[in-house]
Amino acid sequence: MPQAPTTITGLPSGSPLDGTEPTPFDQSGVTVKIPAAYIKRDRVNPSPVTAAGTNQSNATPLSMNYDTHIIGTVPSGGGTKFVAGGSADIGQKTMIYVRSSAAADLLHYPPASGKFNDFAVNDPIIIERGASLRFIQVSSVDWIVIL
Repeated sequence: MPQAPTTITGLPSGSPLDGTEPTPFDQSGVTVKIPAAYIKRDRVNPSPVTAAGTNQSNATPLSMNYDTHIIGTVPSGGGTKFVAGGSADIGQKTMIYVRSSAAADLLHYPPASGKFNDFAVNDPIIIERGASLRFIQVSSVDWIVIL
């Protein structure tokens, strides 16, 4: 006989936990239901991104519609960037992976007036060729980088 769903905590206030949009998963033999609206599914950008520009203002923006971006081409000094906004503005955190499969290192910028970890505002992080970094959004412009 299936067990009743377990109530979970930590979702934004007003989150429906009544099963109206359930996404069940098994956790140590207990079925937990989380509203589908609060789960970001794996969405990989289907097209390799080409980095452009040599500074934050003209770097290639990465869409917040994808969880994973593969950067296929990086010219010398080329970069990508996140744009301000995203789901942190509505109380949810976004996690995005950026991988450089290009022959050159990638400069990846935060949104304007934003920063990564304890870097200076607007400073890029270098993603070496063949490397991936995980970024977790903590405000509309600030991100934590996990190596």
